[in-house]
Amino acid sequence: MSNPKTRQATIELHRLMDDGVLTPRQVANACLHYMSEYDVADMASCEGFIEEEEEEEEQEDEEEQQESDETEVAPEEDADGYRHGDIES
Repeated sequence: MSNPKTRQATIELHRLMDDGVLTPRQVANACLHYMSEYDVADMASCEGFIEEEEEEEEQEDEEEQQESDETEVAPEEDADGYRHGDIES
């Protein structure tokens, strides 16, 4: 367990929120504005608040590929050499 003296500011902010002096939203906004975007993204990912960007992009790519595979039909030749699925012009 960490030494309570090392978290004095954290404890004070919690007390101010508990006493109604600050709202949790005020504290969250201050923290989010203070942190770099990298730190915010890292914290959000570690806490499971949001998915990492790469995971979202990979999932979108997989879904697009799956939709494309489902709609693509390969032309087939019959005995007369006619390719079914080709568009005649």
